Amino acid sequence: MKAASNNLQTAEHRTESDPLLPIKDEKRQNSNERGHETDKKFKLCDTLARDDATDILTLAVPIFVAAVSWIVMKTTDTALLGHVGTEYLSASALSDLYTMCTGVLIRGRILGILCSQAVGAGNYKLA
Repeated sequence: MKAASNNLQTAEHRTESDPLLPIKDEKRQNSNERGHETDKKFKLCDTLARDDATDILTLAVPIFVAAVSWIVMKTTDTALLGHVGTEYLSASALSDLYTMCTGVLIRGRILGILCSQAVGAGNYKLA
C-alpha cells in the first residue's frame, strides 16, 4: 500500500518535460537538457525569421503593386493607341522612354544621395 501511495505522490509532482522513468545516466540527462536549449533556440530563430519575413513582405507588396500597375497602364495605353494610329503609338513610346529614363535617374541617384545624407545626419524621419 505504501509503495502505491508513493507512486501517486510522485506522479502528482511531475511536469510534461519530466521523463516517465528516472534517468540514471548523467550523459543522457545532460543531452536531454541540451535538447531543451536547442528547442528554445529554434523557436527563437523561427520567431525572428517570421518577423523578418513579415517586414520584407510589408515593404515588397506595395512595390510589387506599383510595378504591376505601371505595366498594366502602359499595356492599356499601347492597346488603345495602336487602334488610333502609328504616329500616336510612336509618340507614346518616346514619352515612355523619356519617363522611364528620368525615373531611373531620380530613383537611383538623387533619392539615394538624399536618403544616405539624411541617414548619415541621423534624421531617419526624412529618410
